[in-house]
Amino acid sequence: MRLFGTNGIRGVVGKDLTPDLAMSVGRAVATWRGPHLMAVGRDTRTTGPMLRDALVSGLLASGARVCDLGVLPSPALQCYVKARGFAGGLLVTAGLVQVAWLARVEISGAILDPLLPIAVAVGILRGAESGAAVGLAGGLLQDLLSGGPLGVNGLTKLVVGFASGLFERSIYIENPLLPAVATFAGTLLSEILLVVVGQVTGLGLESAGALPRAFAQAILNSAMAPFLFRGIKRIEVRIERSR
Repeated sequence: MRLFGTNGIRGVVGKDLTPDLAMSVGRAVATWRGPHLMAVGRDTRTTGPMLRDALVSGLLASGARVCDLGVLPSPALQCYVKARGFAGGLLVTAGLVQVAWLARVEISGAILDPLLPIAVAVGILRGAESGAAVGLAGGLLQDLLSGGPLGVNGLTKLVVGFASGLFERSIYIENPLLPAVATFAGTLLSEILLVVVGQVTGLGLESAGALPRAFAQAILNSAMAPFLFRGIKRIEVRIERSR
């Protein structure tokens, strides 16, 4: 799990986000900022009090003083911290969309990435430019939902979608298994690009065990690719007929 992405610490409560993690974050922040007054807030999710209490315990245990602002939106916390001169503020909140459903789905240790086969299918059917556009949009959405560095998945899926569009469309229509082959290769290419970008930019992207994880993900994605390809192809035919 990556900490402190573009949207703070993100994850699934009970799996990635636990009271132990919240307490550790509180202790770390208090150690960093010193024995000063910190503001803490939360939203209305049912898991908020549990994580808030653990966070406050960590802050207090490491010498910080805490002002609990209760339920309030993020901008209100930011304004309150600035207006009252707090040393910092922490907010326990949830994303509007579940990361597990729209970013990547874990199945038996492997990660299913449905956005990549969609970019491949659109590239094959509509051309390199369309594949690149869908790949970029899907990758940016994935970055926003995962809280990771913005643009990393957008860049890799842009490349994969564009590369898929360079193949002859007629070849894929004649052989429905070839979209799966293209998706398998595209998944490996995407994972390689992620590792390269992480090493070049120093973003701290996970590279340990990247090869086995990439192969497992490629198998899952390629198994789903023919079905997505047929579905997108049917939608395209209907659009053409309606014109």
